[in-house]
Amino acid sequence: PSLTINFSDTHVNLLSSFVSFDGLDIHFIPYNNLQDEHHLYFSTVSLNGISFLKFLFGRKLEVTNLLLDNGNLQLDSFLLDKKDSAQSKILNEIKWPFKKLYVGNMELKNARVLLHSENSDRQIAGVNMRLKGVSFSKPGEKPLIDDIDLRLSGINYRSPGYVIRVPELIINS
Repeated sequence: PSLTINFSDTHVNLLSSFVSFDGLDIHFIPYNNLQDEHHLYFSTVSLNGISFLKFLFGRKLEVTNLLLDNGNLQLDSFLLDKKDSAQSKILNEIKWPFKKLYVGNMELKNARVLLHSENSDRQIAGVNMRLKGVSFSKPGEKPLIDDIDLRLSGINYRSPGYVIRVPELIINS
């Protein structure tokens, strides 16, 4: 199993508590003997308002704003259909560089969700999402979210038993 994170460039400004990554590329391969993977790519990821001292001395990652822009979230159909707990167990066992996480405002902007199968990649939705007050006490836990604004467009999902087509879906709290 592996989780690989790469990026093409990074920009850091310690005075303004800002870090950004260009071409952030994440590959999650949960099984050694299979080539199936979930693949996430964002042209730009930026973190603003980072509390560097809390991170260095308390291993708490606190960020005012997190922007994930122009993303492709390629989900593997085989892995989604798999009904074991191995995938979540792997994520729980990762040694993260922080104990706690808090993001005041998180935005996923101009993203596409793709379903990957042996034959093709099919877009199943466009996504724009804003979250406020995202936190968890330790990596692997389910996050707490104070507020959500989720906008899905062009939903087109097919399964052997059914088809879901929705032009636009908005969920907010």
